Amino acid sequence: MRYLFLLAALGLGACIVQGELDVSISGKDVGIDRGLDSATLPDGRLSETDGRLPETDGRLPETDGRLPENDGRLPENDGRLPENDAPTDPPLITLQIDHAPQSPHELEAVTFTVLSNTEVALAAIEIWVDSIRIHTCQDATACVFKAPPFALGEHDYHAVGVAGAEATSGVSTSPAAFTVTASGVVFDCGAEAGSPVLPQFADYQATLRNYMACFSESDFDIDRSPFTYEPAFLGHVDEVTRAWLVMENRGYTFPNPVGFLTHSQYFTLQSIESIAGIKMTVGRGQFFDPIGASFWIEWDYPGNPQFQSTALQRRLFVASAVYLMMWHKDLAAGSGTRSDFTGGALLMAGKAYHAFKHVVPHSVRQAYLSGLKEIFDRNDGYTPHGQGGGDMEFFQIPGIYYTAQALEEGGHAGSMERARARAHYVLEELIQPGGLEHHGAKSGIDGSYSGLGLYFLSWGALLFKDAVIDRALEGVARAQAYMSLREPDALFLSPTHFNCCTGYGLANDQWAPHFKDWAVSMRTDEALFRIKTRSDILDESQMRAYIATHLPQRSPTLVTPLASEPGPWSRIHWIEHINHAATHYEPGFYARLIALQQQDAELFSAPYQRSEDFIIDLNDGGRFLVFRLGGFGGVLYTGTLFHEWSGRLAGFGGGNLSSFWTPSTGSAILGRAFGTQNNAPGGAIYPDVWSNARNWAVHAITGYDQSGAPFSSARQRSPVAVYDINAHQTSATVTVSGVLSDPNASCTDAMRCPAANTSLQGSVHYERVFRVDARGVHVTSTLTSDGTDSVSELFDVIPIQLKHPDNQEPNARVELSTNGGASYGPLTQGWTSGVTHLRIDRFGGSVTVSFDNARRIRPGSLWPNPALPFADRATAGVLPIHIDLLTQPGSMPTSTSVGYLIR
Repeated sequence: MRYLFLLAALGLGACIVQGELDVSISGKDVGIDRGLDSATLPDGRLSETDGRLPETDGRLPETDGRLPENDGRLPENDGRLPENDAPTDPPLITLQIDHAPQSPHELEAVTFTVLSNTEVALAAIEIWVDSIRIHTCQDATACVFKAPPFALGEHDYHAVGVAGAEATSGVSTSPAAFTVTASGVVFDCGAEAGSPVLPQFADYQATLRNYMACFSESDFDIDRSPFTYEPAFLGHVDEVTRAWLVMENRGYTFPNPVGFLTHSQYFTLQSIESIAGIKMTVGRGQFFDPIGASFWIEWDYPGNPQFQSTALQRRLFVASAVYLMMWHKDLAAGSGTRSDFTGGALLMAGKAYHAFKHVVPHSVRQAYLSGLKEIFDRNDGYTPHGQGGGDMEFFQIPGIYYTAQALEEGGHAGSMERARARAHYVLEELIQPGGLEHHGAKSGIDGSYSGLGLYFLSWGALLFKDAVIDRALEGVARAQAYMSLREPDALFLSPTHFNCCTGYGLANDQWAPHFKDWAVSMRTDEALFRIKTRSDILDESQMRAYIATHLPQRSPTLVTPLASEPGPWSRIHWIEHINHAATHYEPGFYARLIALQQQDAELFSAPYQRSEDFIIDLNDGGRFLVFRLGGFGGVLYTGTLFHEWSGRLAGFGGGNLSSFWTPSTGSAILGRAFGTQNNAPGGAIYPDVWSNARNWAVHAITGYDQSGAPFSSARQRSPVAVYDINAHQTSATVTVSGVLSDPNASCTDAMRCPAANTSLQGSVHYERVFRVDARGVHVTSTLTSDGTDSVSELFDVIPIQLKHPDNQEPNARVELSTNGGASYGPLTQGWTSGVTHLRIDRFGGSVTVSFDNARRIRPGSLWPNPALPFADRATAGVLPIHIDLLTQPGSMPTSTSVGYLIR
């Protein structure tokens, strides 16, 4: 039968409504619960549930909105009437709009009347949005209801008449279904073209701006009720875990609350289009943070007064619309046209859409999606070079997911498959063999930045749940695990000598909140040990106690207004932190953690602390050999070096023992570098430049020609490495060779060389052979040449870590022996001849270097502060030990070598 409906005339108020609210009715069976709920609030919401069914977050108990046992059909008769098995028309239900919107923010105030005109006696009429019952009318002849905020936007509304005679049995008439949309409704609130105005060169921009003009300052007024502890909500341990992840503070507090702490006036169009320019700064550290605002809107904890806050959703829409339009303007002008920039824009603008979409009409949502698709399409065309850093390229992985999800909802089919293909392409371009990301125009590696990239990669992995992305995540997490070496004082350190930019390693990576480790561990076990080192696994009672204590303590910081105001628009692509482990928590993960602890506790220790021995080509990359055999372990680096983005080589390589570790000494030998982003303490130069080559903290062959210009295998750009690991992983031989007369390996830059602009003229080659087995690590360093060049110094370097310069108390000393290790004496300044053994005492343990033949050795200057007197060198840093390869200055030897065993 045909459904009747009445449309009240749309009123005209302060704004002009063009088009009409499209309300259509069509009969269809929908899977919904027919039971009644008479406990409703005057505005039509379910009491105490804000429109959600109790304890189910809006889903019907156990059936996810379907009728028990019959998938939404009437009991036992497949939806047909009892006894006569004959189809009968449903009751006539008429929808009438009582109050049409006169401004966009009045969409939430639309009221409807549902009238019944049927001979069947109805006990009640239920109103459903999708699978959520939002209202029950006991007066079936005139059912008036108001759509609650969560039901705004384009949803399926269903009016169900419940037959009076059969109400107790739950049998009802077939539903009358109607979809309420705002398609065709365009709000034009008379926004005058001022100067300056937001960009208006694309059609969608006019729709967004006109809609923004409809709001007044009061539309953005925020509820400043305190955040409260609601223990009744925390029923299941997963809810407890999520809440604890949000509230636990290990240097990272709640997501940024600035969105609801600033003044309402700054969100009006009149304030944004100011004489001074467009005033709305959005992004990390700015006036408004879309990521933080989205979190507060979506965090469905009852003690969160900003959950589904209409005012905060409006603020989020306005700030994000400005951000979107201004980004498009810059891109159209050729500015910011890089995916390490646009990826951040997509992450902020795409994430925001899902949080505010329910409070804007269909036409405005479609306009926003048009702008979002513009950036999505452009980003798809940019090659992920990583000009500003590979870590920023990873912003786009969660960004394109949120954006594609929004575009799919808006009718742009295929967007998610495009996003998935793009994510695969980015990872293929930026993840190196070995597991670290390319950093700096696809030309460098940096452990700390790789850890920052891991933050966004784990975020994307939780969203996509894609095998390719998971494998990439696992590779980066594995690299972090096998380059995290625990000191006896529980500090974790990593070698950093190969870093292009920073002085920190994977164990001390950037953006390392506790929840990142939880997020990574939801997709791979490789990060489980980090949960225990940067956070912990509390039992349920401990988490509850923490939440009960800390939420009230933090509440004042979430209700106190801020006096900050927006500055002139500037393009920001950096993202504020968000607790993506809590936001995208995978149900059952806490239970899995507890089970894993009981089954295999060693998973929660770093690889070097476990009982299993290993020798591994890390991620099959041919760049890092990692090993643990009995009482020692370590890392070899044999990979390439790269130009960082300023155009010069950064970091050290050439084939190195990056770390030699024992449980009692920690990393007694450790290669380190400052990178190009750190100056020498108190100085203006980079300590890794050629002028300080004598003191580089790296295992290398280094020398100086007769003019005083240095050369070093540490700057060999592309060494040749061959790995030979036996099948049982009990021994390995790694051979690395290179050309020292390569221009990259010698000082050719007059601006940074201590002497004239010179380089090696002849043919000079080196080879280093590393043999790893149960005895220790044996190193043989050999240099061959044609004898053309004259040299003043030539030595092999062992970097001995006395202490970590940032975190540790003095804990090490270096002694030497000239009698085969029978006795040891102190290391002194200058050359000492006849040395047979070198001993490193650290944290009460010791590591010994035994030379194949007695050698002449000397200490270099302490890294990182060459200015320290020799007597103070035991208090800080890494001490390079020089092993002489040249008995007297003169011609480059045609062949010279040194061998030693470290154990």
